[in-house]
Amino acid sequence: MLDEIFSFLANVLIMFKELLLVLVGGLCAAFGGFFATWYLAKNSRRIRREEIIGEKQVEVYQKAARLSSQIQSLLIQGTLEDARKFVQENSDWFWDNRLFLPQGFQDKWISIKSNLNKAVRLEKKQGEEVDEKKRGNQIDKLGDLESFIRELAQAAEKVVLEELDLRPIEIEKFLKKKQEE
Repeated sequence: MLDEIFSFLANVLIMFKELLLVLVGGLCAAFGGFFATWYLAKNSRRIRREEIIGEKQVEVYQKAARLSSQIQSLLIQGTLEDARKFVQENSDWFWDNRLFLPQGFQDKWISIKSNLNKAVRLEKKQGEEVDEKKRGNQIDKLGDLESFIRELAQAAEKVVLEELDLRPIEIEKFLKKKQEE
């Protein structure tokens, strides 16, 4: 009879152990499911945030490249004052989107703005100068400054295009091509 009691208790312990293992397995599965759901939610939020930032950056880069190109065009076809006004009109856009712009573009944009202001002041001063030698020096300085601003605008466009893995458009000139042959 004692054997039967021990056998019964052994069977109860085995069933209790199996029941305990099932409960622990269920708790582990529930915890694993909860953890997986939490991790996926956290990861999907991060991915979505990066997607939104990426979309915004592409939009901002597109406009930045266009503005750089327009400044170059204004420096060739317009006046320094036209270019200065254009930069000033787009100043709010620049500051609103600064977080999304590459640092190199930001540096070039501020440099363009600063040098355009200087060039416009120099142009006005040169127009008022009566001494022909000083006026000639100011004209030379203004020409150099204008070339520097054009280089800054090209560099700003290049920074944006490099961020997008694009090359700048290269215009081939007929005379250069003819000389190479």
